[in-house]
Amino acid sequence: NTFRWEKIPKHGAMTFDEALWRSLIHNCNFRVKKEVASESFCSHEYSATGLCNRFSCPLANGQYATVSKKGACYCLHQKTAEDTWSSVKLCKKPAASASRLDRLLASMPSVLE
Repeated sequence: NTFRWEKIPKHGAMTFDEALWRSLIHNCNFRVKKEVASESFCSHEYSATGLCNRFSCPLANGQYATVSKKGACYCLHQKTAEDTWSSVKLCKKPAASASRLDRLLASMPSVLE
């Protein structure tokens, strides 16, 4: 028998996001495995990093947002409470876009700096 230590959330129960990640890690259609077992990539269109890990997964995070460029426009893609995605066009002016992003993402935790 082997003992496997895993961090338990503060409340003692596994969060929904953590349970979803544990099921996705073995069965995700967006996961691209490499020769080295520790290296996996994510092909999901809203993946912020392209890495396959718990904190970068757009599917296993209840709160997730990323910015993409479509043509000449930038769009904020944000996951909603219903696990659907909303898209918001951003202004072409960097200062106005940054201000709008700050307002739209004010309640989200920051993982990537």
